Amino acid sequence: MAAASEGTASGPSAWDGYAATLVADAALRAVVSGGLEPVNMVPKPSLYGPSTAMAAE
Repeated sequence: MAAASEGTASGPSAWDGYAATLVADAALRAVVSGGLEPVNMVPKPSLYGPSTAMAAE
């Protein structure tokens, strides 16, 4: 709450929603296939800032 009153609060971006949707889609495919399913993302646009963490490939 302190961050919001100082104007520094931030939340999930559209990019975060995109990533979550791809992961959920891969999870559903894995249920059907019974195996591991890839998550293929396009490169992160620069407007979202630098990448902070990436999963191992």
